[in-house]
Amino acid sequence: MNRVKYYSNQDVSIGFYMDRISQIIKNANINTEDNNVLDILEKFNVTKYLKNKLYPINVPIDEVLTAEKQINKQVSIFFNSKNETEILDDMSEIFTSDDGIQYREDFLKCFIKYQLYKKVEENNLNRIVKKSNIPIWYFLKVNDFYLQYPDMMKMMFLQKSKNVELVISKYTKNGKKYFIPSNISKNEMYSLFSDYISESSPNVNYLKLIENGIKGIEEVKIEPRMKLNAKRKYNQLMKELSHKEGTFNGNPYSMEIFFNYQKYKENNSDLKLLLDEEWMIENNDPESLLNNFRFLDFYFTENGILNLCSFPNLESGSLSMFFTGPQTNKYYEESYLFSMKNWIVRKAFLIYQERISSKTEYRVEELINYFFTDYCLSNFQIKWLPFYFSKKNENLNIQTRTLSTIEEQIRKQWKLLTEDGDIDAELFELETNINVKELPSMLDKKYIYLNEKNTDMLALNTLLFSDQSLLNYIDENKQESTFFDLLFRHRLKMSEFRPCQQQQLQKLMDKNIISINDNDVICTSESQKLRLYILQNIYNYGVMHYYHGLNGFDTKNISLICQREIDKMISDDLVISKSTLFSKPESDYLNFVLNDTEFDNALGIRNKNSHGAVLKENKDIYAYSLVILMLYVMKINEELELAEQIKKNS
Repeated sequence: MNRVKYYSNQDVSIGFYMDRISQIIKNANINTEDNNVLDILEKFNVTKYLKNKLYPINVPIDEVLTAEKQINKQVSIFFNSKNETEILDDMSEIFTSDDGIQYREDFLKCFIKYQLYKKVEENNLNRIVKKSNIPIWYFLKVNDFYLQYPDMMKMMFLQKSKNVELVISKYTKNGKKYFIPSNISKNEMYSLFSDYISESSPNVNYLKLIENGIKGIEEVKIEPRMKLNAKRKYNQLMKELSHKEGTFNGNPYSMEIFFNYQKYKENNSDLKLLLDEEWMIENNDPESLLNNFRFLDFYFTENGILNLCSFPNLESGSLSMFFTGPQTNKYYEESYLFSMKNWIVRKAFLIYQERISSKTEYRVEELINYFFTDYCLSNFQIKWLPFYFSKKNENLNIQTRTLSTIEEQIRKQWKLLTEDGDIDAELFELETNINVKELPSMLDKKYIYLNEKNTDMLALNTLLFSDQSLLNYIDENKQESTFFDLLFRHRLKMSEFRPCQQQQLQKLMDKNIISINDNDVICTSESQKLRLYILQNIYNYGVMHYYHGLNGFDTKNISLICQREIDKMISDDLVISKSTLFSKPESDYLNFVLNDTEFDNALGIRNKNSHGAVLKENKDIYAYSLVILMLYVMKINEELELAEQIKKNS
């Protein structure tokens, strides 16, 4: 018998339990004296389905409501009638039998809910825990358990240094939230962390989190010495791992940078980038060279968003946590593809500097300076305060620090330009700097985001585009990685879906995202199709540029058509707009690279430079600085061009 187990409202297993739930509902009024603890815990799970309005579509609602009350009463009577011996016997059965595995957490939740701790002495509970070898994490997943048995929980927690992983898990993305005993002092926790680092084989993923530091952690102070010890242990274990037989150190992507267009075109590498040396030498005026960087492979998406950002929904599958390990809540997602695309673009900038700039007579710094002096003045009548770049022959660290200073100056000047229309030198000296995410835009509704206040829309977006959606599978012949793909690759009928799936499809219809015709076929109008592609773009990239439209449509003036549809979606509270120089993914990326205040794993290159932490010449940090300053050029130029175009058309 497949007993009912509730996981979540979106879990793919929901449909498989509907027949069993229907049977339990119909038998809810039958005498339950013979029910054992497994029967009762199954009913406890059934009540979760009913509470969340997940029940067979063919069962009348009044019958469901009546059954819910009866089942809740049966569960309550069962546990309230138990004495200490019976409670501990039930616990032993749940934690030692194969049948009880899926209900262990449910039993402990009922233990607290029905106040069984008032009947069970701590020493007797401890005896069963030791005899059944129950791990402490089961208890710490249930609120208040550590409050009822504080001494026992503290003793169990401090017995194993591995339990520090439970503490760290509280601060990881998608991590399980454990209730850590509050009677453990910070000194005791520090000792436990130190013991964990000193173990022969601690988890390298957790060592890396300790090394990076964990923002907001309350249970222990992770100071520099602990970070250093974690770093050394991590490096030691990784060195040992690299020498073990069977370890794979290969690159799953083939990458190459080409200087010839024909060779670039003929090559089939996964990641390839063109620096057309011959073209750049022939077209060596600064405006053409700047335009060449604008269309550099991997620099920008087709929708005009910086492509170097991390896009977890696009670049990391739902199973990525199994391969990348735990990540703190303040962790910037670094998939393998993210690292590789950033590497190849940085490499391209360095190659231009070292190989091509001498032939074009313009270094990257000189191109950037040209934009802010000659180009802006002649094309937009904007006069920037001067920027003073380092000379080519100066120490690389000095050049990098200069670039960092100029980045701050650009931010301050851009803020003044957008607020006042010009840049006042005296006001510039008094102006304080602002974070990149707060830099304003000249453009209305520049970036479009999903309306996170619309909780229904958040859930529906997952239904449409997640590889874990309930709607991705009908049968062996009709299944895709997402419902979006299923919808556009197959002819779908509403009747083909299970009742619980139909409920979700109805929600999509209520939001005017899909329709159903007279033949029971799920379909989309042109407007709905466009909405789906807009929502998909936002799901994949976290944002959509209002002024650049979408590729993949044959329609003329797609940017204008997209804007009209987006305006309707804003009116329907599906999406919102914000006007900033950088989109949220872009500002997050910049804060990840430049600062160390927002992300635990941040590179923090500006802080390292300003505090003198970089002692050796570092080409990687220099390359990042060039990439980011060129990004400012591209974003500011885009703003000025679009603002001028809008002004002409108005």
